[in-house]
Amino acid sequence: MSSVASLLGAKDGIELAIATAVPGAPAMQFTSEGIRYYTVAQAPGTNFLRHSKADLERARAIVAGYHPDIIHVHWTERFYGLIVGMNLDVPVVVSIQGLVSQVRRFLFAGLSFRDRLRALRIRDVL
Repeated sequence: MSSVASLLGAKDGIELAIATAVPGAPAMQFTSEGIRYYTVAQAPGTNFLRHSKADLERARAIVAGYHPDIIHVHWTERFYGLIVGMNLDVPVVVSIQGLVSQVRRFLFAGLSFRDRLRALRIRDVL
């Protein structure tokens, strides 16, 4: 993701902003290498998988203040995708990295449990 951001940020006519929630970190806004960064200060008691309505409202406020032409939601396990329902009049693109129910079918490349046990090394166990 960072290399894609660097390439986009270096293009003339493209202004890139990245917002992310960081549990325990304060709200920040800064620019580095031509890319604007925002952190959503998450409410106490939240973590990477839990969020509050206040977290979503902080994310909405960042979008409203920045006025993007498009929003790309990455890491849908978090609450970011919920921004779609906030009627911001901004197109939203959602990236899905993998569906666990589908990835599971290819896990271990079809090896049986017995084959996986035989392939184990002491180093793997430790």
